[in-house]
Amino acid sequence: MLNLFNNYKLYEPVKVCFLDSKYIDEVLKEYPGYNRKYIQCTITDNNIEIDTNGIKINLYNKNDMLVKLKLKIYNPETNDYDYHVNLLIFNAVLKTILRFEPMEISELDDIINPVLISRFSKSLPQFTYSESSYHPQFEDQDCKNLGLCVAHVIKFGICYVLHCDDQDEDIYRFCNAIVSLY
Repeated sequence: MLNLFNNYKLYEPVKVCFLDSKYIDEVLKEYPGYNRKYIQCTITDNNIEIDTNGIKINLYNKNDMLVKLKLKIYNPETNDYDYHVNLLIFNAVLKTILRFEPMEISELDDIINPVLISRFSKSLPQFTYSESSYHPQFEDQDCKNLGLCVAHVIKFGICYVLHCDDQDEDIYRFCNAIVSLY
């Protein structure tokens, strides 16, 4: 993880439209607070379901817990599901839950945030929930309906853990480094 962050600028940018979510586990597993289990949010026309996969929050953990949030979104045009990924960060000391959404998609936020707030207020009533205001992912005209949410989640997770402020938007260089190193 540290090697990736310190050296990704040495890699050539390679334009890709997709990065497999397995890389989130491969990179972030190096952080002791990363939980390989994930929370899945399935969204259909009239319903939203959350499956926490039995994740337990250690209220006495000194490390913030990073959890992948998989969004499974029904697409009526294809009669299939589209997938997107976010990152949830649980801070047991400050009693906060931070959701990182790489894209600025307000129509999904209006659906997801209230459901997550309701769910966490029942299971973790002492925690406050918020969404990061940082949304670095842009819509690429060459990669419609695909994206690099995985790369942005990895980068945000690394920067959060290392307490860095890396606003470098060269995500294609970062992707090449991830694939090369992992």
